[in-house]
Amino acid sequence: MHSDPARIFAFLVALSFVVDAKAQDAETPTEILRGLGATIRSEKVKLTSEITPEEKEQGTVFRFVVIGSNWKGRDTDLAQLKSIPNLVYLDLDNCPFDGTGKFLRSLKQVEYISVDETEANDKFLQHLTHLSELRFLSLKQTNITDAGLKHLSGLSKLQSLFLSGNNVTDRGLADIGKLKSLEYLHLDGTKVSPKGIEDFRKALPKLKFIR
Repeated sequence: MHSDPARIFAFLVALSFVVDAKAQDAETPTEILRGLGATIRSEKVKLTSEITPEEKEQGTVFRFVVIGSNWKGRDTDLAQLKSIPNLVYLDLDNCPFDGTGKFLRSLKQVEYISVDETEANDKFLQHLTHLSELRFLSLKQTNITDAGLKHLSGLSKLQSLFLSGNNVTDRGLADIGKLKSLEYLHLDGTKVSPKGIEDFRKALPKLKFIR
């Protein structure tokens, strides 16, 4: 997972989570993920807005998964992530999956997704349409184009979007302009023009950061 202060800050603000470093790993999800042969870093995370009486009694819920470039499994193996229904943080940076993202179908509670420097493509974005809780999405240096951005237009809670290093133009910004909750947008290394950025700012006055 890349170290980017702006990304980390935006994520912390969006989720307001509290990490409990002393809690023990949830056995079933941990075994599943280890079975993927991935490089995994995990934390026990509580979302302060979602703590239930049952969770207080049982301890922290397993919500945070990072699968790195050492992953040796197949794309079908990622479907096992459905066994973690409360997953909110998924980092697949540099992970060699096929880019279509079929495994996302069951992750309805996820709030953070990062797939930087992967084969993620426009088909990947199709599987994001039902992720109504998604607040942070990073797609740096992937295979995303203007055609795929239309699939993001219904993500009403999305606050941070990273499109750096993609074949995105002013045309693609039209669909992103429908994201009224968007506060942070990164476009460096794209084909978006200065005029496109200026027009986008006018369409989304709540935008705090764009580059």
